[in-house]
Amino acid sequence: MTERLFYGNEAENYGIALGTFVAIAIVIALLARYGPITQALRRRRNRGVASSFDTYLLRHLETTFVPLAYVAAAFGALSTLHLDSTARHVLREVGIAVTTWALVRIGIGLFRFSVEASIARSAERGLSGANLRSFVPFATILGWGFALVFVLDEWGFHVSAIVAGLGIGGAAVALAAQSPCAIGSGISRLSRIGRSKSATSCKSVPSTSEPSMRSACARSACAVCGAKK
Repeated sequence: MTERLFYGNEAENYGIALGTFVAIAIVIALLARYGPITQALRRRRNRGVASSFDTYLLRHLETTFVPLAYVAAAFGALSTLHLDSTARHVLREVGIAVTTWALVRIGIGLFRFSVEASIARSAERGLSGANLRSFVPFATILGWGFALVFVLDEWGFHVSAIVAGLGIGGAAVALAAQSPCAIGSGISRLSRIGRSKSATSCKSVPSTSEPSMRSACARSACAVCGAKK
């Protein structure tokens, strides 16, 4: 009886991979449902005594770590197969994307938790820290943006240089968009500050100073007066 190969693997190999994934997935589901950590956190939440950190931890266990465990189970099952270099490369790139997704979610969640904890501490001292929440959307966009650039670079799309160029170009456009009057006003303000400092320093020179110093200050004062006129 000849053995049939499907993409370099026998049917028995696929059965072993599928059985491995199902077995690991059952263990993950049982731990997520009846594990001691999740059970304790759910009891605290149901009793209304869960802290903000308990809520943060439970949410990320359910929405980040459990899905990541299922993905790891799938990778473990696929690793039992005989894969060519292309398939292994694809698995590696997908693994990088999933790991980056999980790390960004954890990082953004931790930042949001820190902001809420800071606001709560400020409220206990009678202060208002609600404006700190405005940083959360910015941090979220920044985190996912960096993650997207990193993953695309790993996939061979070198967009980091393009993003850097867009950032420099945006700064140049913003500078060019300033009106000439506003730029001239800023230069004039800086020159007035310089002249006032020069005049002040000349006033502070005592009458007993060297003649050369007094003459230099006199010339500077005249220049200032001439500029004012």
